[in-house]
Amino acid sequence: MRALVVLAFVAGCSGASPDGATPPPRGSSAEATLRAAGLPLDALPASIDALPAAQLDAVMQTFSSSLGLDCNGCHDANDAARSTERVRIAARMWSDFVVARRFADGRPLYCDSCHQGRATFLALDDTHALGLWMERYFTDGLVRADGRKNDCFSCHGTPFDPGFLDTWADGP
Repeated sequence: MRALVVLAFVAGCSGASPDGATPPPRGSSAEATLRAAGLPLDALPASIDALPAAQLDAVMQTFSSSLGLDCNGCHDANDAARSTERVRIAARMWSDFVVARRFADGRPLYCDSCHQGRATFLALDDTHALGLWMERYFTDGLVRADGRKNDCFSCHGTPFDPGFLDTWADGP
């Protein structure tokens, strides 16, 4: 059951555009908000845990708009400090995508680049089309900040694990 929840969070069919296709990633609209909080989008800290409270609040506001969720969409309504599966996935998305990758043309990547106001954004009904989308926009369309090769295994691991988000949801 948990695997389905995690998969639905990041890659549910309901997150696709109205025509059923996954929209391509785009430049972030959160840059001004982050910069106003003293967080240049191209130089974010490696861990979201390193942010002071005022900056963390600004980041959480961008998360809400990027994912189309209110606070309780990720946080436990009775204990906001409790680590939930979505909080753990978001922390890894921060370190493994937002900080660790850029668009191939050098522009910074942020949550709204892919999510575009939807917690789920990948259309999963056609695995062939999904694979082509991943290759075009993630494998070829992004580069790693550390200069190493960006490929499927950069996220999915070796051997290839289509359920890597379950591991992220479990936390460190």
